[in-house]
Amino acid sequence: MVCDVADPGSVDGAAPRSPIIAEIARRPETGLDPGAVAAQVLAAIRDDRFYIFTHPGRRAEVEERFSAILAAMDTVSAQRPVRMALFLSAKRR
Repeated sequence: MVCDVADPGSVDGAAPRSPIIAEIARRPETGLDPGAVAAQVLAAIRDDRFYIFTHPGRRAEVEERFSAILAAMDTVSAQRPVRMALFLSAKRR
């Protein structure tokens, strides 16, 4: 994949910018202080924490994402007995 440096939201020039990339491109001055982020990372490593949240105000987006993931898992789990039954019936033939 090639990303156009002039348009970091593009991949091979075909895909439109994602909303997150567009927001980042619009407001570069709102970035976090690298030293503060480094301090958070070091503290997380020392405390053996896997997740590092630099933007705690984004909880709603995280909940939305995990809800979608769990819904997809539920769909697959619901289909599994049907697939297993089909597999077993085909195996008996």
